[in-house]
Amino acid sequence: MRDYFSLDQLDRRSLAALCRVCHSFKDVALDMLWAELEDLHPLFPVFHEIYGLALEIHSYTLRRPVTIVEWSIFEQYASRVRVLGDGSSIFGDLEAEFVHTIMGLTSKLLLPNLRELCCGDCDPDLHACVRYFLSPVLISFQVSASARPD
Repeated sequence: MRDYFSLDQLDRRSLAALCRVCHSFKDVALDMLWAELEDLHPLFPVFHEIYGLALEIHSYTLRRPVTIVEWSIFEQYASRVRVLGDGSSIFGDLEAEFVHTIMGLTSKLLLPNLRELCCGDCDPDLHACVRYFLSPVLISFQVSASARPD
């Protein structure tokens, strides 16, 4: 199903460096870098004042309002994402309140060009947040969940 390149960390670092030094290749490199994300975490460092409460678990809170410039950059990267998820939680350790806060900043979809969504098990509070990814261009939506003891 996936038509996108699978990049390892070295490839990603090389493409990121290329984006910074070669303006003519910037858009192609950014498209490749952002085409597939395991979860949402790579998008949020765009906001300079997001405070990581614990970087190991990617827990975030906003320290101030998001600027128009920051939101514009966020939308540019988010629009490049075509595939989200690798079978684990697409939210990682993000809390539902943070996701709802981010979505309160826009009337648009979070990832408007998302074609493939693979949701793994996540906190029940985040189930309602999946609706932010259901776009008209979505062609594959997979849900997997582990059995939870009663």
